[in-house]
Amino acid sequence: MSGGRRAATVITASLVAVGLVCAGAAAALLLRPAVPASLAGDAAATTAPAAQREFADEQAVDVRLTMADSASIVAPRDGRVTALQCAPGAEAHSGDTMVSVDGRPLLSLATSTPLWRDLRIGDTGADVTALQETLTADGYATAADGVVGSSTADAVRSAFRAIGVTGPSGQPEEQAGDEDEAAQQAVVLAVADVVWLPAPSLVLQECATVVGGQMAAGDVLATSPDVVTGVRITGQDSSALPGDRVVAVGDVAGALTADQTIVDPEFLRDIVTTPEFSEAAPQDHEVVLPGTSSLTAPVAVLAVPASAVFGLAGTAGCISIDGSPVPVDVAGSELGQTLVAPREPLDGVSQVDAKPEADASCAS
Repeated sequence: MSGGRRAATVITASLVAVGLVCAGAAAALLLRPAVPASLAGDAAATTAPAAQREFADEQAVDVRLTMADSASIVAPRDGRVTALQCAPGAEAHSGDTMVSVDGRPLLSLATSTPLWRDLRIGDTGADVTALQETLTADGYATAADGVVGSSTADAVRSAFRAIGVTGPSGQPEEQAGDEDEAAQQAVVLAVADVVWLPAPSLVLQECATVVGGQMAAGDVLATSPDVVTGVRITGQDSSALPGDRVVAVGDVAGALTADQTIVDPEFLRDIVTTPEFSEAAPQDHEVVLPGTSSLTAPVAVLAVPASAVFGLAGTAGCISIDGSPVPVDVAGSELGQTLVAPREPLDGVSQVDAKPEADASCAS
């Protein structure tokens, strides 16, 4: 065979091979199975799911307990004990009575500053403010302005009525509301009528007197083991959502005040029964326990993709629903989702715009 014919044969064979390859590729494309719709990504998706849920904004905090050494509860006056509510393991509460002397019930009060003088209308001082705060905490509301006025006098009378006494020593009931000079000089609260407690609620360890016993002012009535006299919270994130909060240590919980303290008597009493307290080591009359702070009333939030939130200024921003901006506050994040609290209730929302327009306006 001549060289020309051999070359033509090779070219022809090559063209046939190329044709077969192309035909196979075309057949493969034609025979490739279609991707199920459920598995096909929608590159042009414009909305994203929005899951509604309740959010309590739970945060880890340090619960700092101020401790008092084993305390003695002492008698405020001389006399004979005519009634006694005291037994090891029993509880004493501010606003109640634990002892009567010469037939007169004495009022237990857990003021932050122990009372040291008889109080009259117009008296001022830290002891007055402490009395007013304690009366209010015990259920007898009065302004904590540090001045003994008619409101404070009314609260004192109410507290004594609750334990069976018509009025404090020096201010019999008939003087109530009298504006003359004698009434102004009348004692609103006699220090001899008050048994001071180191905490609003405490457990008694030992009783040092009995019914029928004679006692003098300053004698020990009972003792109490180490007690919690105050609770404050530190470590709460500055981005915490506003609103009433509750702090929990184990199974014990109490309401958090605006100044980051807990004054609930039951919390102060029960916190010492927790395993967390048993395992803690006091330092300089302080015990620090791990706790959690959360909203008393959880807020409604939407869980949305981060890309759905725009126009952020701090925690304020917007999401978009059907092209319309909706002002929200960012509450947190969870499992890759951003949690947002709409400024206005959104009922039935299940979708948001996945990627709002770059020039979208957020009037938050």
